[in-house]
Amino acid sequence: MVTSDWKLLDSYLQHCGYERHLGALSLKAYGIDLRQFLLFISGRSDFHQVDKETLKAYLKHLFGVPLRESSVKRKITCLKGFFAFLEAEQVIEESPFHKMKFSIKIPRRLPEVMNIRDVTELITLAKQNLEKRKSTTREKIDLSSCVEHGDLVAFQDLIIIELLFATGMRVKELSSLNVGDIDLVRRLNDIGSCTG
Repeated sequence: MVTSDWKLLDSYLQHCGYERHLGALSLKAYGIDLRQFLLFISGRSDFHQVDKETLKAYLKHLFGVPLRESSVKRKITCLKGFFAFLEAEQVIEESPFHKMKFSIKIPRRLPEVMNIRDVTELITLAKQNLEKRKSTTREKIDLSSCVEHGDLVAFQDLIIIELLFATGMRVKELSSLNVGDIDLVRRLNDIGSCTG
Protein backbone atom coordinates (compact mmCIF):
# COMPACT_ATOMS: atom_id res chain seq x y z
CA MET A 1 0.00 0.00 0.00
CA VAL A 2 1.45 3.32 -1.00
CA THR A 3 1.20 6.61 0.85
CA SER A 4 -0.75 8.17 -2.02
CA ASP A 5 -3.58 5.70 -1.31
CA TRP A 6 -4.09 7.26 2.13
CA LYS A 7 -4.04 10.74 0.57
CA LEU A 8 -6.67 9.69 -1.98
CA LEU A 9 -8.79 8.35 0.86
CA ASP A 10 -8.54 11.68 2.70
CA SER A 11 -9.38 13.60 -0.50
CA TYR A 12 -12.49 11.49 -1.00
CA LEU A 13 -13.65 12.04 2.59
CA GLN A 14 -13.17 15.81 2.15
CA HIS A 15 -15.19 15.59 -1.08
CA CYS A 16 -17.97 13.74 0.79
CA GLY A 17 -17.99 16.34 3.54
CA TYR A 18 -17.82 19.51 1.46
CA GLU A 19 -19.54 18.57 -1.79
CA ARG A 20 -21.90 15.77 -0.77
CA HIS A 21 -22.61 17.31 2.66
CA LEU A 22 -22.36 14.02 4.53
CA GLY A 23 -22.63 14.27 8.31
CA ALA A 24 -19.87 13.53 10.78
CA LEU A 25 -21.15 10.02 11.57
CA SER A 26 -21.38 9.07 7.88
CA LEU A 27 -17.87 10.41 7.24
CA LYS A 28 -16.54 8.42 10.18
CA ALA A 29 -18.21 5.24 8.88
CA TYR A 30 -16.89 5.85 5.34
CA GLY A 31 -13.38 6.41 6.72
CA ILE A 32 -13.53 3.11 8.60
CA ASP A 33 -14.92 1.29 5.54
CA LEU A 34 -12.21 2.61 3.23
CA ARG A 35 -9.40 1.88 5.69
CA GLN A 36 -10.67 -1.69 6.06
CA PHE A 37 -10.58 -2.08 2.28
CA LEU A 38 -7.06 -0.62 2.15
CA LEU A 39 -5.95 -3.16 4.74
CA PHE A 40 -7.66 -5.95 2.76
CA ILE A 41 -5.75 -5.11 -0.45
CA SER A 42 -2.53 -4.31 1.43
CA GLY A 43 0.42 -6.15 -0.06
CA ARG A 44 -1.66 -7.32 -3.03
CA SER A 45 -2.42 -4.15 -4.94
CA ASP A 46 -3.21 -0.47 -4.71
CA PHE A 47 -6.26 1.43 -5.91
CA HIS A 48 -4.91 1.55 -9.47
CA GLN A 49 -4.82 -2.25 -9.65
CA VAL A 50 -8.16 -3.12 -8.07
CA ASP A 51 -10.27 -5.13 -10.48
CA LYS A 52 -13.58 -7.00 -10.43
CA GLU A 53 -11.92 -10.11 -8.98
CA THR A 54 -10.53 -8.09 -6.06
CA LEU A 55 -13.99 -6.66 -5.40
CA LYS A 56 -15.58 -10.13 -5.52
CA ALA A 57 -12.94 -11.43 -3.09
CA TYR A 58 -13.64 -8.50 -0.76
CA LEU A 59 -17.38 -9.09 -0.91
CA LYS A 60 -16.80 -12.75 -0.05
CA HIS A 61 -14.56 -11.64 2.81
CA LEU A 62 -17.26 -9.28 4.14
CA PHE A 63 -19.88 -12.02 4.14
CA GLY A 64 -17.38 -14.25 5.98
CA VAL A 65 -17.22 -11.71 8.81
CA PRO A 66 -20.28 -11.62 11.06
CA LEU A 67 -21.75 -8.40 9.64
CA ARG A 68 -25.33 -7.38 9.00
CA GLU A 69 -26.38 -7.17 5.38
CA SER A 70 -26.93 -3.42 5.78
CA SER A 71 -23.30 -2.97 6.89
CA VAL A 72 -22.00 -4.93 3.90
CA LYS A 73 -24.20 -2.88 1.58
CA ARG A 74 -22.92 0.38 3.09
CA LYS A 75 -19.29 -0.73 2.69
CA ILE A 76 -19.84 -1.64 -0.97
CA THR A 77 -21.74 1.62 -1.62
CA CYS A 78 -18.88 3.54 -0.02
CA LEU A 79 -16.33 1.76 -2.23
CA LYS A 80 -18.43 2.30 -5.33
CA GLY A 81 -18.59 6.04 -4.60
CA PHE A 82 -14.87 6.14 -3.91
CA PHE A 83 -13.95 4.51 -7.22
CA ALA A 84 -16.40 6.79 -9.07
CA PHE A 85 -14.56 9.71 -7.43
CA LEU A 86 -11.17 8.32 -8.54
CA GLU A 87 -12.49 7.95 -12.09
CA ALA A 88 -13.90 11.50 -12.10
CA GLU A 89 -10.59 12.84 -10.81
CA GLN A 90 -8.79 10.84 -13.55
CA VAL A 91 -6.76 8.91 -10.99
CA ILE A 92 -7.96 5.67 -12.60
CA GLU A 93 -9.18 5.13 -16.13
CA GLU A 94 -12.33 3.23 -15.20
CA SER A 95 -14.00 2.16 -11.97
CA PRO A 96 -13.76 -1.59 -11.34
CA PHE A 97 -17.48 -1.38 -10.50
CA HIS A 98 -18.23 -0.55 -14.16
CA LYS A 99 -20.86 -3.02 -15.46
CA MET A 100 -20.75 -4.88 -12.16
CA LYS A 101 -23.94 -5.61 -10.22
CA PHE A 102 -24.28 -6.57 -6.59
CA SER A 103 -27.51 -7.77 -5.09
CA ILE A 104 -27.39 -7.59 -1.32
CA LYS A 105 -30.80 -8.36 0.12
CA ILE A 106 -31.52 -6.66 3.39
CA PRO A 107 -34.17 -8.40 5.49
CA ARG A 108 -36.96 -6.05 6.50
CA ARG A 109 -36.85 -5.44 10.21
CA LEU A 110 -39.59 -3.29 11.62
CA PRO A 111 -38.47 -1.04 14.44
CA GLU A 112 -39.85 -1.78 17.86
CA VAL A 113 -41.90 1.12 19.09
CA MET A 114 -43.53 1.91 22.39
CA ASN A 115 -47.28 2.03 22.49
CA ILE A 116 -49.04 5.27 23.40
CA ARG A 117 -50.02 3.98 26.85
CA ASP A 118 -46.36 3.34 27.80
CA VAL A 119 -45.26 6.76 26.50
CA THR A 120 -48.07 8.48 28.40
CA GLU A 121 -47.12 6.58 31.56
CA LEU A 122 -43.47 7.66 31.22
CA ILE A 123 -44.42 11.31 30.77
CA THR A 124 -46.89 11.10 33.68
CA LEU A 125 -44.24 9.60 35.99
CA ALA A 126 -41.71 12.27 35.05
CA LYS A 127 -44.30 15.00 35.69
CA GLN A 128 -45.29 13.43 39.02
CA ASN A 129 -41.66 13.56 40.18
CA LEU A 130 -41.66 17.29 39.51
CA GLU A 131 -45.15 17.80 40.98
CA LYS A 132 -44.01 16.28 44.31
CA ARG A 133 -41.47 19.06 44.64
CA LYS A 134 -43.92 21.69 43.45
CA SER A 135 -46.46 20.73 46.09
CA THR A 136 -43.88 21.16 48.85
CA THR A 137 -42.30 24.38 47.55
CA ARG A 138 -45.43 25.93 45.94
CA GLU A 139 -43.28 27.23 43.10
CA LYS A 140 -43.74 27.12 39.36
CA ILE A 141 -41.79 24.28 37.77
CA ASP A 142 -39.13 25.72 35.51
CA LEU A 143 -35.45 25.19 34.84
CA SER A 144 -34.18 27.88 37.23
CA SER A 145 -36.23 26.58 40.18
CA CYS A 146 -35.14 23.01 39.40
CA VAL A 147 -31.49 24.09 39.39
CA GLU A 148 -31.99 25.96 42.66
CA HIS A 149 -33.59 22.97 44.40
CA GLY A 150 -31.38 20.30 42.85
CA ASP A 151 -34.16 18.67 40.83
CA LEU A 152 -32.33 18.65 37.50
CA VAL A 153 -32.61 14.88 37.04
CA ALA A 154 -36.41 14.90 37.24
CA PHE A 155 -36.61 17.93 34.93
CA GLN A 156 -34.10 16.33 32.52
CA ASP A 157 -36.09 13.07 32.44
CA LEU A 158 -39.24 14.94 31.46
CA ILE A 159 -37.46 16.91 28.72
CA ILE A 160 -35.80 13.77 27.29
CA ILE A 161 -39.06 11.83 27.15
CA GLU A 162 -41.01 14.70 25.63
CA LEU A 163 -38.29 15.48 23.06
CA LEU A 164 -38.05 11.86 21.93
CA PHE A 165 -41.82 11.58 21.67
CA ALA A 166 -42.48 14.97 20.06
CA THR A 167 -39.67 14.92 17.47
CA GLY A 168 -39.23 11.23 16.66
CA MET A 169 -35.47 11.68 16.87
CA ARG A 170 -33.22 8.76 17.77
CA VAL A 171 -31.64 8.45 21.22
CA LYS A 172 -28.21 8.82 19.57
CA GLU A 173 -29.33 12.09 17.93
CA LEU A 174 -30.72 13.37 21.20
CA SER A 175 -27.57 12.50 23.15
CA SER A 176 -25.43 14.53 20.72
CA LEU A 177 -27.86 17.47 20.58
CA ASN A 178 -26.48 20.84 21.68
CA VAL A 179 -28.39 24.00 22.59
CA GLY A 180 -26.99 25.69 19.46
CA ASP A 181 -28.55 22.94 17.29
CA ILE A 182 -32.06 24.11 18.15
CA ASP A 183 -33.75 26.96 16.30
CA LEU A 184 -36.31 28.19 18.83
CA VAL A 185 -37.88 30.62 16.36
CA ARG A 186 -38.65 28.07 13.63
CA ARG A 187 -38.89 25.24 16.22
CA LEU A 188 -36.42 23.01 14.36
CA ASN A 189 -33.26 21.17 15.28
CA ASP A 190 -30.27 20.89 12.92
CA ILE A 191 -31.62 17.66 11.34
CA GLY A 192 -34.85 19.45 10.40
CA SER A 193 -37.14 17.68 12.84
CA CYS A 194 -39.92 19.67 14.38
CA THR A 195 -39.28 20.13 18.09
CA GLY A 196 -43.00 20.38 18.86
